[in-house]
Amino acid sequence: MAPANRSSWKRTGALTLGLALAATLAVACSDSSTDPNGSPDGSYTLQWVNGVPLPVAVFEMEVDGITYSEVVTSGEITLSGGTYSGSLAFESRENGTVVDSDVDTFSGSYTVSGNTVILDDGDGEEIVGTFTATSLSVSLDDGGVSITLLFTR
Repeated sequence: MAPANRSSWKRTGALTLGLALAATLAVACSDSSTDPNGSPDGSYTLQWVNGVPLPVAVFEMEVDGITYSEVVTSGEITLSGGTYSGSLAFESRENGTVVDSDVDTFSGSYTVSGNTVILDDGDGEEIVGTFTATSLSVSLDDGGVSITLLFTR
């Protein structure tokens, strides 16, 4: 039996960056170089998820011979003056055909320590990321599934 609608089979948490930013995150990985100005401020574009370039399926399941997948197609985040905002675009697919699309948005405040940026969504969750002169990397855990997102300036 096919899922009744997109929301009945769409993964939450890590699959929607807005919710992912509210999820518990592991410390991100990155190279050791930091922004020479010591600031993560800037606009970043999502390049890959778990080392795979976009678009990338972050969830797949098969039901009655139909493969349902949730695919990240793009994303962005901007950090400026202690606040951040961004979005993540998804497509829901059945056997590779797009059946729905959605853009999730998120925002909050952040603090910096060295090349670590701590994002706060305002709901008590802190998201830890690592930034360099050219990138921002965050890793998150969604119910035991680790996902690493790499954004570049």
